[in-house]
Amino acid sequence: MKQLKNNTYNYFRNVAKSKSKLNMWTTFEDFKNSCKGKGYSNGFVACNARATNDYKDRTTCVYLCDRYYNPVIKQFFIDKNVTINEDIWALSELLQWVFRSAIREHKEINIYIPSKRMRELFKDWIDN
Repeated sequence: MKQLKNNTYNYFRNVAKSKSKLNMWTTFEDFKNSCKGKGYSNGFVACNARATNDYKDRTTCVYLCDRYYNPVIKQFFIDKNVTINEDIWALSELLQWVFRSAIREHKEINIYIPSKRMRELFKDWIDN
C-alpha cells in the first residue's frame, strides 16, 4: 500500500504536474485512508460514482482499482445459466468513473491505471 501511495503521489506531482484542484482519484473505500496523500486527498471520487457533473473539471485521474464481479452474484447468474463477461463489466465500471472527469466536456485528461489488467482493458477499448 505504501508503494501504491508513493506511486500515486509521484504521478500527480512529478509526471502529470497537476494542481490539486484538478486531481481525481479512486480506490475501494476500505483502502481510501491507506492511499490518500498530500496534494490529492480531497480529489477522492468513489469508484462507483454515477450521474454527477461535480468533477467535470478534473483533468488528472488515478484509478487504483482492479474490479471483479461480486462472487455471490456471479454464482447466482451461473446457477441460472447466465454468462457474465467479467472483463466487460470491469471496463464499464472504469469508463463510468473516467466519464466523471473533464473528458465529458471533450477535454484532454491524464490517467494513471496501475493495475495491468484494468490498464490493458482500457487500452484495448481505446484501440478498438
